[in-house]
Amino acid sequence: MSTTPRQHNEDVRRGLKAKLTPSDAAFILGEAVAHLAPIAGLRNPAAHSSHVTRAEVSRLREQVLGVGQDGLICRIARVKM
Repeated sequence: MSTTPRQHNEDVRRGLKAKLTPSDAAFILGEAVAHLAPIAGLRNPAAHSSHVTRAEVSRLREQVLGVGQDGLICRIARVKM
């Protein structure tokens, strides 16, 4: 039995909501996705045809690593499965 990407995404959402606390599930399914989308938005064109500026990459690097803020990596690591 094959599943569609939409069904797969719903299965993942249900699984995360079942295993994580409500606040951790909300973070992973909402805020973390919002932080990762710009990375994918820069990475995909840069990998195939476009150039990315140092300023764009530096800003995202600071968000992910937590330079001057709570970093995405630390926040994801705090999520308990």
